[in-house]
Order: sequence, then structure tokens, then C-alpha cells
Amino acid sequence: MDSGHLRAGPCLQFWKSDAGVHAWCNNRERRIEGHQAWANDELYSVVSLARFEREVASFRERLLAEMDERVRTVESGWTTPGVERDAVALREQHSREEEPWAVITVATDWRRVSAALAENGSG
Repeated sequence: MDSGHLRAGPCLQFWKSDAGVHAWCNNRERRIEGHQAWANDELYSVVSLARFEREVASFRERLLAEMDERVRTVESGWTTPGVERDAVALREQHSREEEPWAVITVATDWRRVSAALAENGSG
């Protein structure tokens, strides 16, 4: 998962197994001007797939609600010197983001994956 937008962003990795969804965060070597950027060097957790899906949906709902509040602020006449705003275009863009996310479930053909890895010398 890309955290390049953060200064000294963590290395985040997620994967799924029979145990659930695993999350690993590696903050080693993440420093700002020589100081440790994060409180922990490494974090790891595993949760059920159902809980992970609920949390992702909850995060999305909260994010869109917060963004909607900000769009309403712009629509109500928010101004900042030197900043142009287009409240109509902003509302239109935000409305597109509120559309339900498509759920794509494609079974992984692990035999093909293993064969491709073996062919490239990685398996």
C-alpha cells in the first residue's frame, strides 16, 4: 500500500489467508531529520475477513460524510483569498464518489500463478 504522500510514510502490507486479513506495518528506518517518525517500529494484526470488510465500509462512510460536510462549507460561501472555487463541480465530483463501489470477486487460479512463478525462476 502506497504511503508516499506522507513524509517518512510507513511500509504497509495486507494479505489474506485462512486465518483472516493480515496487516503489517514496518516503520523501521522511517526517520525525519534523524528522529523516529512513528511511535512503533513494527505493528502486526490479523482480523476476520468479515470484520475487515465492515471496517473498510465504515471508513468509507465516515470519509464521505466528512467530505460532504466540507463540500457544504464550500457551497455555503467559503472563500480564501487567491483560491478559486467551483462549488458546482465540487458537488458533482463528490456525488460520483458516493456511488457504491463495485465489488469485484475473481477467484485466483493458483495453479497459473505457481506455474508463472516457476517459469520465471521465482517459485
